[in-house]
Amino acid sequence: MRLIKADIVLIPSLVVFVGFIAYSSHWFGEAIHRKYDSRPPELAFKEAFHWPVTADVRGLVAAGESSLGGSNVWLRFQASPETIRMLAAGAAQVAPWKRDEGMANEPSLLIRYDVLDRLGWGSVWTLSKGDYLERGTPEHYIQIAVDRKTSTVYAFYYNI
Repeated sequence: MRLIKADIVLIPSLVVFVGFIAYSSHWFGEAIHRKYDSRPPELAFKEAFHWPVTADVRGLVAAGESSLGGSNVWLRFQASPETIRMLAAGAAQVAPWKRDEGMANEPSLLIRYDVLDRLGWGSVWTLSKGDYLERGTPEHYIQIAVDRKTSTVYAFYYNI
């Protein structure tokens, strides 16, 4: 194989390009694709509610991911009635969630039941009707279920 003058310029350029892609993926990958299973749950809370975690939020756990293509974030926590009212402000009541049918707007095939089970979502499927809320648009919404007996909030944030 014989190298020509164009190859001598092209090969180093290709090496630099591949190096840049590898460098960018390493340094910018976390900013582009976030997995909340391995990050502090406060970051997922802020992503979902656009609000920092209040002092009375306890037992916060989160899972899901966020990328350039959108977000799917699941949360469970306990909070005071005042915080729950603040987080649910402007939300409308929706039909109760059923484990086999999915949540109000979410097809069940997109729900990761293994994730929900790991987050302790067991009782969310049996709450009374008035405890299921939703706010937002079809492209950007949050669904909230509240167990008023234990002040536990279950939240699903979706964004495309």
